[in-house]
Amino acid sequence: MLAFSPAITMIISYFLNGDKPSFLGIAGVFLITLGAYLLLTVKGRNILAPFFSITKNQGVFYMLIVALLWGITSSLDKTAVTSSGPILYAAFVSIVTSIALTPIVFLKRKEFSMTFTPRGLKYLLPVGILGGSMEIMQMTAVSFTLAAYVIAIKRSSVLFSALLGFI
Repeated sequence: MLAFSPAITMIISYFLNGDKPSFLGIAGVFLITLGAYLLLTVKGRNILAPFFSITKNQGVFYMLIVALLWGITSSLDKTAVTSSGPILYAAFVSIVTSIALTPIVFLKRKEFSMTFTPRGLKYLLPVGILGGSMEIMQMTAVSFTLAAYVIAIKRSSVLFSALLGFI
């Protein structure tokens, strides 16, 4: 259901930011969304089966809500980036997220099987650097073009992962 987030972002950005994608942009977002959706379908079953699973599977319904929320936040990201700049906004989001999630980590500490050690830092540090770099690159891209285009490219990773898995 996350395959729909680029299309949702395009619709919401039109109303929130006044973004008007070109015909080719709409076609591109549609093709990426369609391709990701088709990956959800099962050969020999109804092509609308993923939609029907919303009523049968609560997880699918929740993922559709997540796609809607990501569509809204991606549009708001565009507004914030144009007001502050990509690096400042990416840093702000990372700091606020860290502050918001730290109490949860301490409250649920016993449920985590991982402990933080200096040895584990050598694995955690590259993940943090790559994650921060991804956030800065995404916000920089959002500052140059429509949020829906950036999210469509980001979601196309699902298609490439499926292709690589097939090969």
